[in-house]
Amino acid sequence: MDSVLNSMIEKDEKILWSGKGDLMSTIMHTIGFIAIFVAIGSLLYFVFGNFEGGTCRIMGKIRPVEECNALFRNISLIFFGIAALIPILTYFGFKATEYAISDKRFILKSGMIGADIRSVYYDQIRSVYVVVGLVGKIFGTGTIKIDTGRTKSYKRNNRSVTHYDKISNIKNPYEVYKILQNNISESKENIESNNNDISNDKNDCFLGSQCPNLLLDSTFFAPICMAWKQYR
Repeated sequence: MDSVLNSMIEKDEKILWSGKGDLMSTIMHTIGFIAIFVAIGSLLYFVFGNFEGGTCRIMGKIRPVEECNALFRNISLIFFGIAALIPILTYFGFKATEYAISDKRFILKSGMIGADIRSVYYDQIRSVYVVVGLVGKIFGTGTIKIDTGRTKSYKRNNRSVTHYDKISNIKNPYEVYKILQNNISESKENIESNNNDISNDKNDCFLGSQCPNLLLDSTFFAPICMAWKQYR
């Protein structure tokens, strides 16, 4: 496990799984993105950038067709440039990204320049999904999407979209999903158990009629009730 991730682990914390994205799966996804941008760039350059004779419209104004050809070719260069940058960005992103799952939380390390760490404790997680595409079926990989309730809002159409934390392109995604799901279930059970204990303590105080009713209205004062009960 990465030294930066290792330094984030607490003394009583146990790592259940750690890993990175699968290299071959990442390469195939990268090739797919490159192919899309190259295809769009080629269409703009060789088709829309090669009209002959006549005029065209640019932002509502009639212009010679040569100006339109030049515009489409310039736009195509942007797509070719992005296609050239994709493998470089993917390489550094792949090297920097690592995941870990402990008995307390999910940890994500990313960042191409510095180390960015994000921790998600299990009581923050709403749901977990596994996504396996065509490349994933071929290489036995998949992406786990973790919903913590974070959303991204768009003012234009007054719409919000769920922002997922992701464990991308990993081997054996369903096994990793089981580890996450088991820990989420245990966390929820522990919370429910603690809530029941507090509720029982409050009821005991009430039945003992030694604790003012005002204290019973808040879980904050439940320990006081317990102490009072033991004292009496």
